[in-house]
Amino acid sequence: MFLKRRIERLFKTVNKDIDAILIKNSSRTHIDPSFYYVTGLNGVFEQGAAIIFPDEKVHVVASQLEACNIKKKEINVHVFRSKKELEETIREILRSSRKIGVNAEDLIYRDYIWVKKILPKAKLIDISKEISKARLKKDEKEVKEIKKACRIASRVAQKIPDIIHDNATELDIAGRIEHLMRLNGAEDRAFETIVAFGKNSALPHHVSGKTRLKKGDFALFDFGAMVNRYLSDITRTFVYGKASKLQREIYEVVKNAQQIGFDALKDCITFEEVHLAVKSYIDKTKFKGKFVHGTGHTLGLAVHDGGRLNKGSKEKLDENIVLTVEPGVYLPRVGGVRIEDDVLIKKGKIEILTNANRELIEI
Repeated sequence: MFLKRRIERLFKTVNKDIDAILIKNSSRTHIDPSFYYVTGLNGVFEQGAAIIFPDEKVHVVASQLEACNIKKKEINVHVFRSKKELEETIREILRSSRKIGVNAEDLIYRDYIWVKKILPKAKLIDISKEISKARLKKDEKEVKEIKKACRIASRVAQKIPDIIHDNATELDIAGRIEHLMRLNGAEDRAFETIVAFGKNSALPHHVSGKTRLKKGDFALFDFGAMVNRYLSDITRTFVYGKASKLQREIYEVVKNAQQIGFDALKDCITFEEVHLAVKSYIDKTKFKGKFVHGTGHTLGLAVHDGGRLNKGSKEKLDENIVLTVEPGVYLPRVGGVRIEDDVLIKKGKIEILTNANRELIEI
């Protein structure tokens, strides 16, 4: 039933004169998350495709390796054994379609050219903005999976003080965090885990490396779990040893800024206004200009699932949107603090889905 509602919502959001929507996957590193949105399947489905029609018919073209995993009665399954069979099958399904919506955001150029070649009479129309908007509000099943992923991330965040130790490397702890997520039920990590020690914590998207932990360091951990393709995203920052006065000041400002973000979400304003409320508070402290990124982003099948809480984002908050609130303060050569949680927007209130301790912890 949820698939029917998603397809109805998608075509209503598109609101264009199109005959069908084609979602085309490429290699494993270029799988369109919207494939899972319109099919509800879990797997890889390399080179496969999902084709949906306004009458809610769903066709999945899959290799022999994947087709056997499809158990949903509402999906018409087509198996291909060669590239030629893939071409012939898609051409046959779309033989009467002249206007076809495609998700240009996740369609690689090679496949775009390939689709144009096998469907020379069809007009391909980019509906990526409409797909992103349709996916913005989560249904009950999506919220359920995201909550599972958030519980896993929260449990692992609580265990971090027990697994870090003197002289540990960032890569070592990143591996342990990912292992713990799997032990707690995750099928995969949501994205490449960030572990940043000392001055590296001042780099918001630091790549974990061989830096070793030492007393007095900030230790920042940004990670998430995947459950049935849905993701969580959490960040916690600790101090290894006794926190200095400056470290305490930074942490307190970031913690207060996050609460301002939480409060702003309850007022159902725009994404931009939430960000400006958080940024304005930080810029009134001694750390003006040290908050260098947006306040958050929407979350779902992708870690950045279409919307961002930053300057210029006029999208309005609405019920059943899931997003992150993640203010930070970053001082080069000193380190940084980021506190990030996942939030579900409800009518007149919010539900914080990640519940790991947000207080400053000295390890």
